[in-house]
Amino acid sequence: MRFYATSSKYARYATCVTTLLTAAISLSGAERNFSYVQESAVLAPGQKELELWTTLQGGRADQDFQRLDSRLELEVGVAPDTQIAMYLNHRRTSENGVAESEFEGVSLELKRRLSDPVADAMGSAIYVEGTVNGSETELELKGITDWRAGSWIIAANAIVEFEWAQTPNAAGDGATTEDEQQLGLTLAAARSLGEGWSAGFEIDNRNPIEEGEWESSTLWAGPVVHVANPHLWATLTVMPQLTNLGGEAETGTRELGDHSRIEARLLLGTHF
Repeated sequence: MRFYATSSKYARYATCVTTLLTAAISLSGAERNFSYVQESAVLAPGQKELELWTTLQGGRADQDFQRLDSRLELEVGVAPDTQIAMYLNHRRTSENGVAESEFEGVSLELKRRLSDPVADAMGSAIYVEGTVNGSETELELKGITDWRAGSWIIAANAIVEFEWAQTPNAAGDGATTEDEQQLGLTLAAARSLGEGWSAGFEIDNRNPIEEGEWESSTLWAGPVVHVANPHLWATLTVMPQLTNLGGEAETGTRELGDHSRIEARLLLGTHF
């Protein structure tokens, strides 16, 4: 979910985000300290939370590109150290002035905490998410670790993603299955700045593999800010693409064929 546009468009977006964050300060307790990196925390049995994800991206080579991904998530604690969630996904894409808006399927999530960063030396969890969208199926697996060191929160995720898509044959005699994978590693750190406030940074490395070929190894990094009160929380991360570390794409420069120059993700959440 990601964004690049003229300075005036970016200014309007920044104003909107500032308004949302200011509203959050006057409201709520804390949940996710990072937008991209998962922590080991889970909901208590019977507890529910509603989250709205908004991710913008934009700016690719030789085209005016913008994309807005939206996810509405309902999380439920179902057992000690275990939560499940359901997502409704939507995407709006604009390329060279041509816009397209479409429903992107339903996702189901299972998250199981294995250790707690407060009670134990390190927090850890496993995360499984599956998505079905017509002829496309996705599976995402994460290994989660996090630590607490005074006012600092540190977290890291190891990620494996699989995607399968059915494409009808031109002759009309069945379909061909295309598969893609992506390996990822994320790292984040934030410091508490007071009651309901934290700020830090996130780093994201993505390695897409298509039909067995390693396409690229893009590196992203940027600041994150989290605000919260007992009823509502908000987390915002802005991450420009820094460079491509390897793969078939040219290294030492940004990969702008399949990836954008910059991404921004805003999470809003509330308990009920």
